Amino acid sequence: MLLALVMAISVPISFVLPNLAARRGDQRLYVVVLGLCGIAGFLGLMLAAGTVPWLWAILVGLSMCAFPLALTMLGLRARTPGGVTQLSAFAQSLGYLISIPGPILMGALYQGTGEWYLPLGLLALLLVPQILVGLRAARARHIEDEAVG
Repeated sequence: MLLALVMAISVPISFVLPNLAARRGDQRLYVVVLGLCGIAGFLGLMLAAGTVPWLWAILVGLSMCAFPLALTMLGLRARTPGGVTQLSAFAQSLGYLISIPGPILMGALYQGTGEWYLPLGLLALLLVPQILVGLRAARARHIEDEAVG
């Protein structure tokens, strides 16, 4: 039921958020809010899962909207279709490469400990670099303006 709530929150917001983000030159507020929602949601599940599980599911669902925001920012950070293509190819290739060990690591942590404490803590911890990198990427700028000839 909680997974259904996560999806019920994240799917509709994922349709609306890119349009809202595109109206602003700077998406740093969205990056911080979504990241903090994820940290709070994962820490809540980790430390107080039985207290208000619906709240943790809502927060995790909100944090899942960071992915469509990141895809939107790829299109907003380049002035030309070629720039968008190059930035997208770089960012998505690197992102998927970094994410490959994620499911295996989470499963190994759970299997090794028999509880979700460490996997959820790691997910919360990984949101810190996501916020930091996102803050840099969300500034109102274009990659062509920074390109070195």
